[in-house]
Amino acid sequence: MCGNSPLTWSMTGFVSSASGTGGTLPSWPARSCRRRPARPPTTMRATPQRSVRAPAHEGPVYIPDQGRLYFATTPDADPPARSPNVSICFWELNSDAVRVWVADARMANGMAPSADGKALLVCEQGDWERPAAITRYALAGGDDDGSPPEASREVLVDAYKGAPLNSPNKVLEVRPGCIVFTDPDYGRRQGFRPNTLPPSRIRDSDAFLSPDEFSADGRPAGTLPPAAYVLIGGVVTRLDTGLAQPHGLAASPDGTRLYISETPADDGVGGFDGSHCQCVHAYDFDPVAGTVSGGVKIVDLPEGVPDGMACDAAGRLYCATGEGLRVFSPQGESLVEATVENAVNLWLDEDRGRLFTTTDEAVEMYSLDQLSSKGA
Repeated sequence: MCGNSPLTWSMTGFVSSASGTGGTLPSWPARSCRRRPARPPTTMRATPQRSVRAPAHEGPVYIPDQGRLYFATTPDADPPARSPNVSICFWELNSDAVRVWVADARMANGMAPSADGKALLVCEQGDWERPAAITRYALAGGDDDGSPPEASREVLVDAYKGAPLNSPNKVLEVRPGCIVFTDPDYGRRQGFRPNTLPPSRIRDSDAFLSPDEFSADGRPAGTLPPAAYVLIGGVVTRLDTGLAQPHGLAASPDGTRLYISETPADDGVGGFDGSHCQCVHAYDFDPVAGTVSGGVKIVDLPEGVPDGMACDAAGRLYCATGEGLRVFSPQGESLVEATVENAVNLWLDEDRGRLFTTTDEAVEMYSLDQLSSKGA
């Protein structure tokens, strides 16, 4: 981390000083094609241009019109707390202040801007008392007009075929009206989400799923398997990814390819089983029909967890792994390996040539020039 002043917390937020100054996708190769030998990736220890100390865990989303970088904080209690608290905060880059935007954000995790740029889409993981959901918060609120952001909160989806979502992790509006999200079961594994439906829901006929909706892996009755979903026109559909634990999410610039990471090696509590894959899969995606096809594993990480991901205009895939930042070609060739300690998630601000990361202790800003590779 850069040498920042200690974080000062108050009811209005917390403030810290800065540590520094302020296309067309390449063709997708056929599976039978013979690839040229991969060139070694560019390796480096990345140095942030700016950073601010904050308990920044997830998000992050930069809103250019506001000059704010929104993020979700680390939980205020460790597992297996039943009702830990997460806030949504923002870093105001002009003043370098960090302020609370939504004090109780229902265990918010990944976030994304709406397609019209007027709202934040939020993965609310929920807790024992409140359901998990994908929600929408209008950005015109709080300091802008005096009204609390919570007043604009709108639940977009909180169930699939009558069963509650597990703990949504990443969300993306691929095209206007087409929202994709991942729903791993980390909330149940970490103990802040219940393992079964509430009794009132179990008595409802719509709470029962057809047998093919569950695998014989001993999941408690009424819980959904980890999955990825698409929401179009108010209808939620499960995507046929074949993944055990869908997690990270990104889309190609034209929205016709999805990248979804699979992270069964990480149980979300602290255990790590290296015999399971930590992979990124690529799928052809039809954003009108809401279907995926042609899934191919393009990245298999021996270390780290592919968590936050994003694509640039050339289709390169940026990935925060906890061990650092990785950049891959659309075909999965490793281009850059940059050491950034505990990089959980990222936001790619290509128009301004920068990339933000959340690291649980800070938000850091890097130059994209620094993260480039010759010929990438």
